[in-house]
Amino acid sequence: MPTGISTIAGTEAQVQQSGCINPSSLWSCALPKEEQAANAPYAGNQPNFRVEIRFKNGTYDHSTAVVSRSLEVLASRSTDELFNPSPSPPSVAEQTFLGNATDGNSVPYAGEETPFYITIISPVSSGRLSRRSSSNPFPDIASLIPSPSTNLDGTAAAATLYPLPSSQPVRLYNRGEDNEHYGFYNYFDKSIFLSSTTPLTGHQDTTANDTDGGSTEADARVRCTWAQTRFLVQIWTKPDKVGKQLLPAPSTTSSARATSTSTTQATSSSSATDFTRPGSFPYPVTITLDRHGGTASKKMVYCYGMESDQHINSTEKKFQIENRGFDGTLINPAPGIFNLSSWESLSSESSDSGGYDGGRGGCACEWVNWISAV
Repeated sequence: MPTGISTIAGTEAQVQQSGCINPSSLWSCALPKEEQAANAPYAGNQPNFRVEIRFKNGTYDHSTAVVSRSLEVLASRSTDELFNPSPSPPSVAEQTFLGNATDGNSVPYAGEETPFYITIISPVSSGRLSRRSSSNPFPDIASLIPSPSTNLDGTAAAATLYPLPSSQPVRLYNRGEDNEHYGFYNYFDKSIFLSSTTPLTGHQDTTANDTDGGSTEADARVRCTWAQTRFLVQIWTKPDKVGKQLLPAPSTTSSARATSTSTTQATSSSSATDFTRPGSFPYPVTITLDRHGGTASKKMVYCYGMESDQHINSTEKKFQIENRGFDGTLINPAPGIFNLSSWESLSSESSDSGGYDGGRGGCACEWVNWISAV
């Protein structure tokens, strides 16, 4: 596994499924409109990714050992800060459930621990600073919808296609098999701006231009959130066995050469800034967004209205009906959002089966940096 910072450039959208909801523009596999220019020359649905992988010393017997108690204490403090995952990884019980019911892993379904930790870094300068007002959990129907995410000035927080988790523990799946891979997953709030008011009114708006990443924030009338969306990363360790070849690099005259780097830069620096397809990461990678798993009591789709000055109208809000089993079959589907008698039992993130909404189906995105060679 390569350590350090590297890039996954110009990924191909292998799956773009938005049939789980109406209007289908509520789910998009393209970057928000504001982020698409920085992603050029790739299309909005071909996002770049930047990853940092660290190796944690002392994880195994053969790892580097510290030589004194004082150094051990200092190293422990530094390690705690460096390898503290945010958000926390899902429970092993849930990882076992989804590993078996959705991801097709072999025993152990939750994979094996490794000394590697991964952070997803923004490919551009990020301004994702937002807050959400806290409140008592679910005291009545009106407050089932979480408070809106806003910037410090009260305007709507930026739309988010994929998260930037840090220090996620990487696990090894299917050891020794052809489809052996490293990976991790966690959950985040996927969000999108729409110029159409259909999610709030139910009336079709034929004038809205909400395809390919939604609307710009300036044109938005609605901000919608997909709470507890799963973000899954799989790194294939035996590409020849599974027929996955990295996307070909463009010719010297191709427009797909994104970011040039100075020849005087160090190799490590270049690998962190090279967004010429396929990027500097040397293994085939599959990155997926889907609606499997998650904490059932927090998992929902909801929309808030927006004013012309980009502020949220907190009184204009509505749940959206999501078909998580669209074009598939769910295993242990989560109870409905209005099943109030079950909220207490849903306070943890696992069920008797270990998790919810396994199986197949629902809205999804899948990006890859490889082409099939079989």
